Amino acid sequence: MNMSFQCLLSQGNDHRWTATFAPSLQLISMTMSRSFQFDKRENWAAKLKEVHSFAWKQWTENLSHKTGYQLSADKIQSAGVVSEELLDELAPEVANIAPKTQYQKR
Repeated sequence: MNMSFQCLLSQGNDHRWTATFAPSLQLISMTMSRSFQFDKRENWAAKLKEVHSFAWKQWTENLSHKTGYQLSADKIQSAGVVSEELLDELAPEVANIAPKTQYQKR
């Protein structure tokens, strides 16, 4: 099976969830990212669900039928559905992100 996409928490203090598909897949829309407020769980969880939804919809519409990208039924996720257990696991990681750098306007 090919690795078709990743959902990641950006490194540093970017406060961003990103879903990226491999360039070799030649999809029209290859990346989606959403910035979030790390100190508000309902905000970062909603943004994660948006990115998760994008990634799984892209896979369903563009890759699920192609050889090498099919998944067994137990590995397929519902677009935009992120369990509370996973959100609980991610909460400490998100809470430990450094605050955004604030630059003075010139």
